[in-house]
Amino acid sequence: MKKIPFLLEIDQQEKALGFAMDSGDPNIIEKVFSEILKKYRGGSYFDMLEKVNKIEDCIRHLRNYAKKMRDSALLGQIMDFQAKKQQQEAATKQIDKKKVHQINLTHDFTEPRLLIEDSFHQPSLLHRFKRLKASGESLIKNYKNDYYSQLVGELEEVNKLQEKFYKGHPNDETIMRSSLAEFITKKLTGEKLSSSVQTEMRKLRQTLSVPEPVYYTIAFRAACLAAQRATDAKEQADKWQLVEGLIGEKNSQVPYLTMGELCLEGGNKKLAILAIRKEKRYEQRFNMLCDAEAWLEAVEEVFANKRLAKDDFSDNIDRIRREGPAFVEDFIKEAEKKRGR
Repeated sequence: MKKIPFLLEIDQQEKALGFAMDSGDPNIIEKVFSEILKKYRGGSYFDMLEKVNKIEDCIRHLRNYAKKMRDSALLGQIMDFQAKKQQQEAATKQIDKKKVHQINLTHDFTEPRLLIEDSFHQPSLLHRFKRLKASGESLIKNYKNDYYSQLVGELEEVNKLQEKFYKGHPNDETIMRSSLAEFITKKLTGEKLSSSVQTEMRKLRQTLSVPEPVYYTIAFRAACLAAQRATDAKEQADKWQLVEGLIGEKNSQVPYLTMGELCLEGGNKKLAILAIRKEKRYEQRFNMLCDAEAWLEAVEEVFANKRLAKDDFSDNIDRIRREGPAFVEDFIKEAEKKRGR
């Protein structure tokens, strides 16, 4: 590990990352990311992502680091980079036309894309809708498929609702640039949550055929954000209680691990752990608890799983010792006393 600072100093980033990944220590990995990112701050991360992508599992660690640091710029570039890599991979493979959900990535969507981009720079909604309509017509004409034009029509529907919402909130200039998820979140957090607002959003979900798990995940995140932003202590407690009620619902449309991530994003580790521990699959539950640094609960999960093979038990305990702070030994010793292992 003594080589890493020297490698960074002589700009051998890929080798430094390789040593950091081999160490398996998340603190070392994050330190290397931090040092490398300083050289790219404010510009394009493409060259760095190319290097990261060559190292097994490294880009996943970088994505988690970006989430932890709330670096939206880096996250956005990671997503763009991975999307381009997937497109390049798909272009080299034979497309199976029998698969309904495959999209021909070799199509040139330049014209409709530019029309859509241009629509969001128009001075009025009337001009915006004209550009969106032209984009839909271009898609129908050139690709003989109304799927894409239907998407444009749905975008126009969202714009109309955004316009209505903007009239009541003229000081919020971001409304008309919001994505569907951002718009729903604003509606569910930006004003008193009445039954009429919820009905309107459910109607929007049905109009746009938004899958229930997607919609309710957005709604769950909105509830977490509302609790996080509450300034009054009682109001904040009440809103987190609402979130806790959503976690406790039977047959929830939102996956428990997703709930856990969103609670962590909202700064409520206690509810995040509550949600994570409801996940039925042991491996995913254990991994998420480690990612959330819920070391006591991670230890409890390992010792409570009587079906866990001896090697897996040892591997999981080793991971807790490797990634957790020194005091995890106290948790392990206490669990060993209780379980007699």
